[in-house]
Amino acid sequence: MIYIADDTPVNLELYKSVLDNFEIKTFLNGTDLLKAIDEKTPKLIILDYNMPELSGIETLKEIRKTLKGIPVIMCSAENINDFREDAQKYNVIDIINIPIRTSDFLDTVKVALGDMDSFEKLAKLTKKLPFYNGK
Repeated sequence: MIYIADDTPVNLELYKSVLDNFEIKTFLNGTDLLKAIDEKTPKLIILDYNMPELSGIETLKEIRKTLKGIPVIMCSAENINDFREDAQKYNVIDIINIPIRTSDFLDTVKVALGDMDSFEKLAKLTKKLPFYNGK
């Protein structure tokens, strides 16, 4: 099960279409996602950075109080460099710009769920990017 919180219904529909082979549950805010986690723990969480009530970072902080190892992917239409350090403090798997590139997003989800073939594909792609430093 993948939980996705995003306050933009269009983004939720996009995630649903890209992740159509996965069981997903969507939420319009972090508060509802946290309530659902109390009932059932997902295998992966995808969070929008900028949401009402609780931001993606605030939601992530709450998640990490009880679920330290669950993979989290953060997405944002904003400049990810503005909050990258905060997100990395709470061990996000990746931070993805919206609009998403569907194939890269899907590979990131598969890696977060333990798909090593996708991990190797992303690793090769990353090495081709100009900011990759080999570490």
